[in-house]
Amino acid sequence: MKPVVPVATYRVQLTREFGFRECTAIVPYLTALGVSTLYCSPVLQAVPGSEHGYDTIDPTRLSPDLGGDAGWAALCDAVRRNGMTILLDIVPNHMAAVSANPWWRDVLEYGRASPFAAVFDVDWDPPWRWLKNRVMLPVLPSPLGQALNGGQLELHLGGSGLVLTHAGMELPLGLRSYRHVLRPLLCCDHGPLPEGFTGLVAELDALPALGAASSRSVGLYERLQRTKRMLLEFIGPRSGVEAGHRRLPAMVEGAVARITPSTLRLILAEQHYVLGYWKTARNHVNYRRFFDINGLVGVRVEDTEVFNLTHGFLRTLTESGVVCGLRVDHVDGLREPLRYLRKLRATNESFPGAAGVRPPFIAVEKILSGDETLPQRWPVEGTTGYDFLNEAAGLFVDPGGLQAMWRHYRRLTGARSTRAELTYENKRAVLGHLFHADLSLLAHMVAPVSRWLHPAAPVPPGAIVAALEEVTAALPVYRTYYSGSGALTAQDSAYLGMALQRAARRAGIDRNALEVVQRTLTLDLPSAPAHVRRAARHALLRWQQLSGAAMAKGFEDTTLYQDSTLLALNAVGGREKLSTTSLEHFHDWNRRRATDWPHTMNSTATHDAKRGEDVRARVSVLSEVPGVWAAAVERWFAVAGRHPASAPLMGQIDAATHLFLLQTMVGAWPGEGDRDEYAERIAHYMEKVAREAKTRSSWLEPDEAYERALAQLTQFALTGDGASAFTDCFGPVIASVAFHGLVNSVAQVLLKVMCPGLPDFYQGTELLDLSLVDPDNRRPVDYEARRSLLDDLEAKPADRSSRVAGLVSGWPDQLAKLYVTSIALGVRRRYRQVFERGDYIPLRAASRHTVCAFSRSLRGTHVVVVVPVGSRSIAGDRRLPLGTGVWGDDSIAMPADSPRLFTDALTGGRVHARGGIIRLADALAEFPVALLLSERTR
Repeated sequence: MKPVVPVATYRVQLTREFGFRECTAIVPYLTALGVSTLYCSPVLQAVPGSEHGYDTIDPTRLSPDLGGDAGWAALCDAVRRNGMTILLDIVPNHMAAVSANPWWRDVLEYGRASPFAAVFDVDWDPPWRWLKNRVMLPVLPSPLGQALNGGQLELHLGGSGLVLTHAGMELPLGLRSYRHVLRPLLCCDHGPLPEGFTGLVAELDALPALGAASSRSVGLYERLQRTKRMLLEFIGPRSGVEAGHRRLPAMVEGAVARITPSTLRLILAEQHYVLGYWKTARNHVNYRRFFDINGLVGVRVEDTEVFNLTHGFLRTLTESGVVCGLRVDHVDGLREPLRYLRKLRATNESFPGAAGVRPPFIAVEKILSGDETLPQRWPVEGTTGYDFLNEAAGLFVDPGGLQAMWRHYRRLTGARSTRAELTYENKRAVLGHLFHADLSLLAHMVAPVSRWLHPAAPVPPGAIVAALEEVTAALPVYRTYYSGSGALTAQDSAYLGMALQRAARRAGIDRNALEVVQRTLTLDLPSAPAHVRRAARHALLRWQQLSGAAMAKGFEDTTLYQDSTLLALNAVGGREKLSTTSLEHFHDWNRRRATDWPHTMNSTATHDAKRGEDVRARVSVLSEVPGVWAAAVERWFAVAGRHPASAPLMGQIDAATHLFLLQTMVGAWPGEGDRDEYAERIAHYMEKVAREAKTRSSWLEPDEAYERALAQLTQFALTGDGASAFTDCFGPVIASVAFHGLVNSVAQVLLKVMCPGLPDFYQGTELLDLSLVDPDNRRPVDYEARRSLLDDLEAKPADRSSRVAGLVSGWPDQLAKLYVTSIALGVRRRYRQVFERGDYIPLRAASRHTVCAFSRSLRGTHVVVVVPVGSRSIAGDRRLPLGTGVWGDDSIAMPADSPRLFTDALTGGRVHARGGIIRLADALAEFPVALLLSERTR
C-alpha cells in the first residue's frame, strides 16, 4: 500500500487565539477552496502561550492552549465530514529547556540519575572539568556574582520542595543541597522536632556528592525520590498532621529567608546545573541546541527508548482516521536522519483511514543548496517545498537586470565580496561567536584521533577548533549524511573534499590540525585502534548536526539580511551564488521531480519565509527595470541627504541596509491601507533586519542608537516630513511593481498547483501576501472576508469570460489571485491522477519573449499551462500581456499526440491547436495566464 497523497495542503499556525475550535470553523471554507489536507503546526503541549508550538514540553499530550483532547476530537470530526485529511507537523529534534518541561526539570533536579537524562543530548563529560556531570544554563542577565550580591536569586519553599527563582524562572534544587537550609534547624532551640526528621537530614548528608562514582548507581533515583517524598511530608504544604509538624514549614521558610549570598553560592555549587551569564556562558554550553537558541535542547531520538517515549503519542493521534501523514521539522538536526526516517516509517507503517490502512505520507523540512538533491534512500515523499519556492522565484528575475542591479549595489555600498564569499565569512563568524562551545566539544571528541596521529605532540585543542571552523564554513551544503556505519557516499565525499580543499588554501591554518580534521571527517583511519575509529565516527555524526546550524545562521540569518541586491532572491534555501532560474533549467528540474519525487511539496510561502510570496513577486519586477529603480533610489538619496530631518540619519545608516529598507517598502506597499500601522510594521521588521545582519547591531550586542536612527528614517519616509518626497520618488515604481507583481503572483500560483509535486498554501495567501518575516507573517487571518469573496466568485454567472473581464478591468485586484487559486485547485482535484502520475512535457515557445509552457499528460488527457515571464518587459508599463497587439503570431509547439481543441479553465474560451501550434494571442487573449484542458478532460 502507498500513502494517501494530498491534492493540496493548507498550513495553519495554531495558537491560543487560533486553536482547534477556530480551525474547525474554517474547514468548510478550505474544502470550498479546493484544499484536501489541513496542515497543522505542532499540536503537542508546548510552553504555555507559545506562538509557534516548536517549544514542546510534553510530547505525550495535546496542547491545552490549543483546545486539548475535546478540541482535537471536534476538529477531526469536521475534517472527516468534509472529506479532508490532516498533515501533522512533528518536532523530533528538540524540546524546550525550561522548568515547565517535566523531563528537563527532572534532569536539573537529579542529574544523570534521572531516567530522563538519556532523553537530552547533553555532554556530561565536557573539556571543562568544572562542568563534569553538570549542565550549563546560560540564563542570567548579569554575571553570577552580581546576581548573588544583588539579591536577584532567591530561594523559596514551594509545593515541590525548595526552588531557586529569578525573574519568573524557577529551578529545582538537588536534594543533597537541602542540608544547607535544614541542618541549621537541628542546632537551634525550636523545641522538639518531629520524630524521624533528624534522620532524614542525616540522609541528605549521606547522598552521593556531584561526580562521585555512586552518583549514577542503580537505584539512586528511587532512593532520592523516596527521601524527597518523606521530606515533603515534614515540610511540604500538606504537612502538619502532628503538632510537631505544623511548625516545620514556617521554620524552613524562616531558614530560607536567612540564607546569605555565600551560603547560596555553596548551594549552587551542589546543583546538577551551573548558572551563567547568557552572553559569556554560551561559550560553555554543553548540550546540543536548536541552532544557537539556549532555550531549546536537543533530543536523542537516535536512542530507541527515547524514540518510543517521544513518539508513542503520535500513534494515538492517528487513530482518528483523518491523519494522513507527518511533516518532520528540522531533519538536518538529527544525528542519523536516514535511520530516524526508517524507524518513523516502520513504527507508523499503517494509518487507519477512509481509504483503508495506509503508510503515512512523510515530508521533511530539508533545505537543499544549489544543485543538491534529496537522498534517494530516504523513505519519504519529499521536502516541504523551499526548493520549489526558490526555483520559481528565480524564474521571474531578469538575468540582465539582476547584473545591472548588482553593479548599482556595488557602486552604492562599496561591496566587493560575492554572495558566496560573504556567506563563507559569515559562517566563520557565527561559528566563532554563536557555536564556539559546540566547536570546543567537537575538538574534545576529536582528541583521540589527534593523540594517535601525533603521539609526541598532540595538536592543541584551539588549533583543532580553528580547523573545524574553516572546514565547516567552507562546506557548500547544509550537511552530509554519514549514518554511523559503512563509508561516506560519493556525493558526501565530494562535498567534504570541496570544503577541505578550500580550508587548505587559507593562510595561517595549522596543517597538523587540518590533517586531524580531515582524517576524522573522511574516516580515513584504516590502521587506527578501534577506540580511535569509534571516536572519529561519533565526531563526524556530531559535526554533521553542527554544520547545518552554521549554514542556517551564517547564510539564512546573516547573508540574506546583508545582501540587498534584489530581495526576491533572499529566501531560505536560496543559492549562495546570486543567480536566476533559466527556463531550460526550470523544465529540466521539473522533469526530474516528476520522475524522482512526484509527491514532494511545492511551497511559495511558509511560516519561516523571509517575506511574503507577493512581496517577492513584486520585487522581482525591479529586475526588469533596473535603470528606473536606480534612478528612483538616487533621487531619494539626494532628497533625504538634503532634508534637515533625514540628513543626519543618512550618515548613520549604511547604504546596504537603506536599500534593504527601500525594496521592502516598495514590495510590501499596502495600497490604501493604514500608513501608520504599515510604518510601525516596517520599523519593527527593520530592527530585526539590523540585528540579523550583524554589521552594525546584533542580538548579542544591540546598537540602540543605530536602530533608533533606522526607525526614524522609516517614519520620515512613510508618515513624516519625507512622505511626499518618498511618493514622488517611488510612486511610479510602486504602481508598476504592484501591477506586474500580480501577474507574477497568479503565474506563480498556477505553476505551484500544476508543476510536479503537490501545492502547499500558507495561511491567508490565497489573497495577496504582503507579510514580512515572523512574527509579521503570523498575524491573524480574516477568514470571514475570504469566505465572502469566494462565495461571491462562486455565486456569479457561469460565464467565466465576464468574470475575468472584470478582474482584468480592475487589475491589480487581489481577487484575481483567489480566482486562479480556486480554479486551479478544482482542476487539480478533478484530474489528480494526471498530476500524480502524468508526464511533464515542456512546450517550446516561438517568441522573442520568455514564456513558460508545459503539458501534464496521462493516457490522452492533457492539461496545458501557459505563463508569461516578465510581463513588464513584454507588455510595457502597467499593460497586461494580452492579445495580438502583444503576441502577434508568436506560438507554442504542441506534442504530436495532443488534441486540436482546448478549453481554458480560467476564461471558458476555446483555444485551437492548428498545425501543431497554439497561438499565444489566442491562449492569452483574455487573461495573463492560461490553463488549457483538452476536450477529453472537460
